[in-house]
Amino acid sequence: MSVIDLGTLLPVALPEATPAEVLAEAKAEAERQADRIITTATGTAEATIEDAAAIEEAASRRLARAQAEMAEAEALLNHTRRRSAELLAQNTQITDGVREQFEALLTDAGALARHLVEQADVLKAEAGAACAEAVALREAAKVEAGQIAAQARLDDQEQRHVDAVARHEAREVARAEAEELVRAAEAKAEEVRKAADALLADVTAQAEKLEAAAEAERAERGAAAVATAEAVVKEAEERAVKADASAAERVQEAKAREQRAAEEVQRLLAEAAVEASEVRAVAVAEAEQINAAAEELFEEARAQAERRESAAAKWACLQAWVWRQAPGIALVAGIAVFASGEYKLAVLAGVDPSIAPAVPVTIDVYAVSAFRSKREIPQALMIMFAANVAAHVNGIPRVGLTIAVVTVIAIIIWRVHMLLDHKPDEDANTQVNPFENTSENTENAPVENASPNAPQNGTAPPAFTPSAEGGADTPNTGSGNPAPGSDQNAADRSRARQQRRAKTAKPNRDKDAEDRAAARAEVRAARARGESIGPRALARSYGRSPSWGQAQIAAATAPSGQSSHGDANSSHTNADGDAMITVPPRTS
Repeated sequence: MSVIDLGTLLPVALPEATPAEVLAEAKAEAERQADRIITTATGTAEATIEDAAAIEEAASRRLARAQAEMAEAEALLNHTRRRSAELLAQNTQITDGVREQFEALLTDAGALARHLVEQADVLKAEAGAACAEAVALREAAKVEAGQIAAQARLDDQEQRHVDAVARHEAREVARAEAEELVRAAEAKAEEVRKAADALLADVTAQAEKLEAAAEAERAERGAAAVATAEAVVKEAEERAVKADASAAERVQEAKAREQRAAEEVQRLLAEAAVEASEVRAVAVAEAEQINAAAEELFEEARAQAERRESAAAKWACLQAWVWRQAPGIALVAGIAVFASGEYKLAVLAGVDPSIAPAVPVTIDVYAVSAFRSKREIPQALMIMFAANVAAHVNGIPRVGLTIAVVTVIAIIIWRVHMLLDHKPDEDANTQVNPFENTSENTENAPVENASPNAPQNGTAPPAFTPSAEGGADTPNTGSGNPAPGSDQNAADRSRARQQRRAKTAKPNRDKDAEDRAAARAEVRAARARGESIGPRALARSYGRSPSWGQAQIAAATAPSGQSSHGDANSSHTNADGDAMITVPPRTS
């Protein structure tokens, strides 16, 4: 018998580009368009911001000029105030000088008056002394006259008789002289008194004149000083008022300029904000259109990928179903071969041809029952063997060939039943009808892992190879009852398989990490040299898919702290560094 490879019945036409590549290219094109629009919008916004900055700078210069003018006005006001303060200080100084001069003149007049009073007192004292002297002279004259009179009386008494006329004349003369002396003394005293009174009156008048002159001069100087001070103060006040008015006008003008500049800045900023918002709205609308187009492309690519993966899943399920049915087909074929020999033997034995099919049914049912119950297997095989040998040897010289063929068929039937006694591995799936629509079961899974038998990294699915111990998916012996000890055997095999996976997982992860690090370093080095490297070339150098190369380029060129994946419809990297398409999770 020739062995037919079922893998050649339905050849798989691998697509020229994988769904991940289609999605990566669509996403890259959408990102490039979005980058161009964002770059244009950013340039427009930056130009608007620069115009606003220039306008703001011009407004700042105007404001600076207004502030400078305000500072100049304030400086002029301060200068005017300082000048007013200086003039007021000068006025105060002049007033103090006039007051000091007036006080000095008053002090001089008082000193002069006191001096004149002292002179008058001296003159009065001299006049009093003169009066006293005159009184003394008069008293002396009176005394002398009394003495002379006494002497005259004495002389008269002594010389009463001598020269009475001479003595009388002498007395008269002495009396006349005494009277003359008294009159002269009184006149002199009167003159002295009059001179003292005149001198006192003159001194008093002169002091009064000096005091009046000093008072007039003091009043005149005080009035002049007060008038000068008032004029200076008035002039200073007028200058201060003018300076205040000028400064206030300049301040108001500066404030008005500042207000106009602020209003202009606010207007320009508002215009810039409106223009920026319009540009942003246009950019957002274009970005939304691009996102919508990218989403449409993504949906179309995902639909294509789903259709391709659905076809691949159908083919994989058909392969699995065919291989699961292969033991049964082999069993049916073997039984058919034996049944043909048994039928021929029954016909040769003289059984009616219409009843002859019961003979192979009886023998084969007995054989199948023996195999399922694992009892009387040698007897069943011997019966089948003997019946077929007897049927085929009759009239055929090639006895050895007939015996060999019959033996092989019997052994195949026995081994097929032994294979059907084992539970399938945990990696095999439950029986799936290949003609059912599998899109509902595959559309929710990641695109690159749509089916358990789908190729990884673009390789074809492995061919079905049953092991010596088993490997079919039917976990029973053909009657629907599980074989004894099958659960324990499955558990043992699961533990062994987990141990093998644990041993090989870490080296694979280390290899993936090394590949990712090397690929990203290569991308960074190429960018540093000013060169560009494509995802396909990068993926081919590491034996990966183009989506993996795209993910490594995105991770190498992404800024620090920024995620290397985009929105919910963009590609991202899984734990192994391969690009995956993010789709909403659904139950399969």
